[in-house]
Amino acid sequence: MGPQYIGAPVTHATGNLDVHKSRSVVISNAHRPNPRTTSMPHDMPRSNDTLGAAFDRECSIGDVNYSRVVVAEGPALARATAAWLVATIRQAILQRGRCTVGLAGGVTPGPIYGELTTPSLAQDIDWTRVDVYFGDERAVPPHHPDSNYRMVRERLLAHVPIPATMVHRMEAERPDLDVAAAEYDRALPPRLDVLLLGMGPDGHTASLFPRSPALAERERRVVPVHSPKPPSLRLTITPPVIAAARSVAVVAVGEEKAAMTARALAGPFAPQDVPAQLARHGTWFLDPRAAALLAPQRGAR
Repeated sequence: MGPQYIGAPVTHATGNLDVHKSRSVVISNAHRPNPRTTSMPHDMPRSNDTLGAAFDRECSIGDVNYSRVVVAEGPALARATAAWLVATIRQAILQRGRCTVGLAGGVTPGPIYGELTTPSLAQDIDWTRVDVYFGDERAVPPHHPDSNYRMVRERLLAHVPIPATMVHRMEAERPDLDVAAAEYDRALPPRLDVLLLGMGPDGHTASLFPRSPALAERERRVVPVHSPKPPSLRLTITPPVIAAARSVAVVAVGEEKAAMTARALAGPFAPQDVPAQLARHGTWFLDPRAAALLAPQRGAR
């Protein structure tokens, strides 16, 4: 018997995707994006042995790195983020023969996943070479409306030809979350090639909430947590997973996220208060309202 697929097979295109040619992407003059920038800063850790030191020192990036900030409206933002994901996944497959991707749940990534299913983008990924993981999950069954897996399946996985064995969901509905977390930790690769994250109005990312004990975790890569908003019980990746990922993208939309976006990208490094700062080295995809409080780039017109 051949491989079992979640979605329907598609024909793969052979052309190269150029994220810079993603039409209808509106970039404000105050921000100079370079979505092809996927490398980690030189001082980011390369092994778990140095993760603690990397997070315990202040990140001295000074002004916002505008080469990694993309600002666009609604559908254009989803297209730009999806194009970045395709280009980065293709790069990983070209370099290492396959790609491991960590996906975000919640509301914001939905339109991005929808863009990934369009023929122009879905055909540019060999989904048989992509392993999908999750950044967090609520302690609900996979068919529950609050399930991150259900959202990703409905918006993306059911529409692309990815083998079912390549999708690694967090089994947060299990009665023993400590065991479920430990097993998912062992299932994770040493480094994700691509990690997509969101950010809440309180600055949380994945299910790493402000002042959560999980923010101090340096050994375990997946832990159970209590969320201040329902569903309370969850599983989440921890800071070492974010630090080790080869390429990270963060998506934030809405006026209610403007203050935390500014703190995450330009404020003093205090991830216990603003967990999304753990991903400030990544590429940030923002709508104009979320980017409203970022200081204009020097020399921008």
